[in-house]
Formats: sequence, structure tokens, C-alpha cells
Amino acid sequence: SISSASEDHPEALHFAFSLVDFQSGGGRRKRGVATTWLYGVGSEKALGSTEDVRVPVYLRPAGSFRPPSDLAKPLVMVGPGTGVAPFRGFLQARQHALRGREKGGAAGEAWLFFGCRTPDEDYLYRDDLEQFERDGTLDRLIVAFSRAQARKVYVQ
Repeated sequence: SISSASEDHPEALHFAFSLVDFQSGGGRRKRGVATTWLYGVGSEKALGSTEDVRVPVYLRPAGSFRPPSDLAKPLVMVGPGTGVAPFRGFLQARQHALRGREKGGAAGEAWLFFGCRTPDEDYLYRDDLEQFERDGTLDRLIVAFSRAQARKVYVQ
């Protein structure tokens, strides 16, 4: 999923994906073709590779899945796991719009419910989300970690 706003990153596209890697019922290891390839490309870059890599991208219109254009309207988002990715982009665009609005212009509340298994392993965009709350782009950040305690907690 795309996780950036063009207002913040006009020359780059940020995205999130979950690496598909599991054991089948018969004990065979299964890996996702695209996610395994993307993971390998990212690993090579992290190790210092300077080779440019072309990643084919096919964009589809999002239809009505977008933040309200009117900042005065409230925004409630629920993003489990990588499902939070587009909301990071929404919040980047909101932050940009809030900075550009007229003084005293109304802004509706923005809430994000985010859930993942553990805060140490898969709290995607933690720093960004917490900064959005600190700077007022996000009014409430509610997180749930399903495996961080004995009782499972979910955002859905």
C-alpha cells in the first residue's frame, strides 16, 4: 500500500508490505513472489548497493477512499498492520493542508486506531504517527497490541 503523500514526497513513492513467508500444512516453505523480491531489493540497498532498480508499479484509482477535502470534517481511520499505510499518507497531506490554511480556519478532529501484534516488531510508522499526534495533525492515536499481553486486544 502507498504510504506517502505527494505533497510531502513529490519525487518518491513510499509503500508498506508484509513479507509473505510461511510453512504450508504439508511442511513446505512458501514465499510470496513480489514481497520476497522487494525485500531482497531493499536488503541490497541497505547493504550499500548503488545499482538502480526499476520496480513496475500499476496504479489504480482509489475511488472514494480518500480523506475529506474539507479540513473541517472529522476523520476517523482504522489501520490494522500494513493497513495503516494509506493513513500515513492521509496524515502527511492533512499536515500540509493544516500548515497552509488561513489562521483560525476550522479543522475537524482526526483519530487513528492502529493495531499490530507487538510494539517492538511491527508498529509501522511509529515515529511518524506519534509526531502527528504531538504536532496536532492527529487528535488521537489509539493503539492496540494483540500479542503484548496475555489477553488479545484488537482494533477491529
